[in-house]
Amino acid sequence: MRVRTRASLAAGFLGLAAMLGAGVDDGVRVSAPVTKAGITCRVQGVNATTALNLDTGMEGKRVRRAEAQHTISVQLTLEGEAVFIATQGEILTLLDQREHDVLTPQQVAEMPPEQARQALEEALRSGLQRDRSQRTYVNAHRYLERFPATIMKLTGSVPVMMAHTLTRAVIKPVVSAEAVEIAPGVTFLLTLAEQRDGQWAIGYEVRTRRGLKGITPGREPVFGGLLVRDAGGQIRQHLYYGQQVETRDEYILVVKEVGVADEYMRSGTLEACVFVGLEELNFDFEIANMPLATGDK
Repeated sequence: MRVRTRASLAAGFLGLAAMLGAGVDDGVRVSAPVTKAGITCRVQGVNATTALNLDTGMEGKRVRRAEAQHTISVQLTLEGEAVFIATQGEILTLLDQREHDVLTPQQVAEMPPEQARQALEEALRSGLQRDRSQRTYVNAHRYLERFPATIMKLTGSVPVMMAHTLTRAVIKPVVSAEAVEIAPGVTFLLTLAEQRDGQWAIGYEVRTRRGLKGITPGREPVFGGLLVRDAGGQIRQHLYYGQQVETRDEYILVVKEVGVADEYMRSGTLEACVFVGLEELNFDFEIANMPLATGDK
């Protein structure tokens, strides 16, 4: 049995402008919104809870053991025109009223490089069809050794991966024997373009060089996919599913055959997209002098 016994929300999710970044004595203090490279990160709310796990007898009448689990989470939003990825924030310290850090130790498993690269590609591609400003909600969560009466100081960070440039190249539906460079270190080769039964069969190969000078391994350009646009410029298809191969020198994507409607090929365009200039940013945040209301809920 799991019972929530205590909870606290920070001043209506910290929505009052007077509280944000204010230096009022004896009042809750929250770091002001931070903007980097056109991306703004702001604290939206804090939630602290205690859940009580009850171990009861066979008939469920007598509690043999009660175990409390304390948690703290900070809700943040990130917004900007740039294409960026932010999946989870980090709470680094939480000092209670006695200035003791009450965070429990945690083990962070590192993602294998090839898995991290794949996750990066998938996340960037998902933002290709976004025409307006991106807004992402992020949560930073930690377990606590005990429930503090007051958060004297909480610090944290949100890691964000962004792409400085999205390079677009129009691809003519003509098979070629030679690949063309559509971004530094990225080549595109159209291997199939045939009209069949009212639609077109398209195939292509993309190679991305690894070990490019001045680029951190894993942050090489990312091929976002081949977009099919209609006569009005609207995206109708996003082609990127294929066989991926990673060698010592290259990331290779091979799409053998995919169907595209004839009307789009006749009046629309094929557009190859590449994310260039990947950079990791860190947005720090801080909360101080916050009492946590407790009581039965």
